[in-house]
Amino acid sequence: MLAILTLFAGRRDTLPAWGHWLLRAPLPGKCALYTIDNSPPAAADFRDALAKIALSLSNRGWKVDIARVPDQCRFDTSRWAVHEHVAGLYNKALQNIADDILLTLEDDVVPPLAGYCRLLSLLDAKPRAAAVAGMVPCRSGGDRLIAIHTTDPGNWSEIVTIKDAARWAAKSAAMPVAGFGGGFTLWRMRQLRECLPVRFTDDPGTGIVTGWDGNLCRDLKQHGYKLYLETGTLCYHDFSAQGKQRAAVVGGDASGLEPICDVCHGRVDLGECECQQPTTQAKEMQP
Repeated sequence: MLAILTLFAGRRDTLPAWGHWLLRAPLPGKCALYTIDNSPPAAADFRDALAKIALSLSNRGWKVDIARVPDQCRFDTSRWAVHEHVAGLYNKALQNIADDILLTLEDDVVPPLAGYCRLLSLLDAKPRAAAVAGMVPCRSGGDRLIAIHTTDPGNWSEIVTIKDAARWAAKSAAMPVAGFGGGFTLWRMRQLRECLPVRFTDDPGTGIVTGWDGNLCRDLKQHGYKLYLETGTLCYHDFSAQGKQRAAVVGGDASGLEPICDVCHGRVDLGECECQQPTTQAKEMQP
């Protein structure tokens, strides 16, 4: 069974698109969804919306697990505290996952609808790969991706760009890299378990900060495993409710950030809205 893991920080504007992807993407008939709700205490509307999506997935026969964890980072927003807290949340979730394949999907990342099929096809074609990832743009904008060329996953001076991926895509959909984020990544759990627990590191000498995913990539590489970017899978990352961030799509499917009703999760522009009452949220997400 495919396991899907998402950590939530209470982002209400991106939740409808997250739910839309899970409900509409061509995924296996039954999946196991593990979520950690790290939203602030006042985010009751977020938790209600998450519960509705969870119910829709449960009705399809999915196993849905929502763990509520107090949002400790509201009391200490330092870089160290936030990254350390996130690494701890992933460790809490990963220890309970017994499935063979894990898809990590961050709460502010929206993949193309065909993204999972593309990642799975690449993972099947690369038996030495421990993980394959979609292309997730940096939140700072531009064409930089959360992936690196260099052999040291802790060195972010050689960031892969969309143009780099486009040049590689001319010969292959599989671009070997040294590391990437966990925004939209398919992992083999047997290899991942060899590297648990995940950790955050902050080198005071160099100022290099490496999150749980960068360190996990480093450990997997040290174990001799391969990592690949799927050059036809470009995701949206941390878009605003007004859809101001629109990544330039290279060789991929741009679906996934259309206006979505946050009641029934149908595409408003294609008449898929089952309740016929598009909400303000859905209207705000129009590009």
